[in-house]
Amino acid sequence: MTACLTPSSNGSVFPVDFFGSFDLSTASRIKKNKKSTKNPMETIAYTRQQQRTKPLSLAKKLIYGLGELPYGILNSVIGTFLMLYYVQIIGVSASSIGLLIGLALLLDALTDPILAEFSDRLCSRLGRRHALMYASSIPFGVSIYCLMAPPQDLDDALLLTWVGSFLVLTRLCYTVFSIPWEALLPELGGDYEGRASLAAWRRFSAWLVSTIGVGFVMLVIFAGSDAYPQGQLNPDAYPAYALFAGLSITICILVTTHFTRDQIPYLLQPQLSSSITPQMLVHSIASVIANKNFQMLMCGVLIFFCVGAVATSFDIFVFTYFWRLTSEDLFVLQVGGMFGAVTGVIVAAQLVKRFQKHQLLILAIAANICLNASLPVLRLGDVFPPNSSAFFLPLLSVTQALVALFSTVAGITSLSMFADLVDEQELNNGRRQEAMFSAGLTFGMKAAGALGVMISGVVLEHFIGFDASAVGLTPMEIEDTVLFKLAITDALILNALLVFCLVFFRRYTLTKDSVAQIQMELANRTRTSERR
Repeated sequence: MTACLTPSSNGSVFPVDFFGSFDLSTASRIKKNKKSTKNPMETIAYTRQQQRTKPLSLAKKLIYGLGELPYGILNSVIGTFLMLYYVQIIGVSASSIGLLIGLALLLDALTDPILAEFSDRLCSRLGRRHALMYASSIPFGVSIYCLMAPPQDLDDALLLTWVGSFLVLTRLCYTVFSIPWEALLPELGGDYEGRASLAAWRRFSAWLVSTIGVGFVMLVIFAGSDAYPQGQLNPDAYPAYALFAGLSITICILVTTHFTRDQIPYLLQPQLSSSITPQMLVHSIASVIANKNFQMLMCGVLIFFCVGAVATSFDIFVFTYFWRLTSEDLFVLQVGGMFGAVTGVIVAAQLVKRFQKHQLLILAIAANICLNASLPVLRLGDVFPPNSSAFFLPLLSVTQALVALFSTVAGITSLSMFADLVDEQELNNGRRQEAMFSAGLTFGMKAAGALGVMISGVVLEHFIGFDASAVGLTPMEIEDTVLFKLAITDALILNALLVFCLVFFRRYTLTKDSVAQIQMELANRTRTSERR
């Protein structure tokens, strides 16, 4: 029985030609793939000890979601504070730091497919995923601490060597954890809507715990003082921040790994472990790249994360120098973001029922483009209230809440889109490649992020004007031309580039109906195999 994939069946009120065609093409492609018998990859037989009879509990979803915290902390350390700390406090060139961050990301990205293939094939007492997650916990925490707490009195060459070495080690440790952890989502989530629900609660858990953590960081570790009203410019606060980040990462990984171990019997496992040959690895990577929906998702992600990496590096400079926010102000913004994220979790699962996932992703990103572009322009035009106004911080917080809401919806939607690709791939070639798809996406994110960070360092130093020789500048000491360039680059140029990723997302073809059909075909295939 073939599901009807007509424009009227998707339940959308949006024009069909804007978001792409929703005709019978997807169903036709599925039928064609079924007829294909030539497959360069070997088919792997999978077994599971038990079949889940009830949905994943809310507590388990929240515990799984703690695995997002290491990425949040890593992004905070490397994406937010690393550039500010080494450029404005220690006095290292922004372009040098940007180059080191970018190179570490590229080296890390190259290991993703290898680790993914290893995880997909791993047959162990702890399944395909948990052993690797356990192994990453302590090295990850130690490396992130060393990155933000370098020894004193190092000369420039040794300091850059220290930073570069621990950037590489930190990124590799994150990969060892994140690839198998991400790969758990398709199996734990189950069907089309279940995966969206798991992705939603994953985001909620991460935002909840991160808000508490950011509150501690901003109100305690980076608390303002007479000497440093903006605590994020206090050099003495960074060793404590490094210790907090390292311990938090280790604890989060151990908790999410240990308390999801009871799900191992419900997860698929290869019947036999097999070694990885270069030919197998090439075929595995090629099969993922050949997936048309993966191509569209990947191209959109490449643009999105390249631009996002530049924007993330700029954010702390924008908040500190353009908006002149204190660490307490930053905490208020984080609280606003928390409420927005919670709302995003609540509405995302409902919106997925009404709209196709790629439609929702497009709308969320478009809304964020408008929000991010408007605020600095309003301030430059003297329309936005001054910092002394009682309306200043509430308005900025509301805007951050809306940005967090749409970002959460976009994140949940894109995660569940990735999970849906796994089923399509299994129908096409008989392999479940959760980790390889995860690696493909993370490779693209890292490669794009590496390029973005390199660009940000060069732009900050040579275009905007943050000179490494001018260490410890306060907002009042920054030239107006520097602030203008910072605002225009962050608000207009970067957001204009984001429009291009929407072109690719609208060409993604998997819908609720087509995913249901794919899963039905896989179930029929399994039953036929069991009869034999």
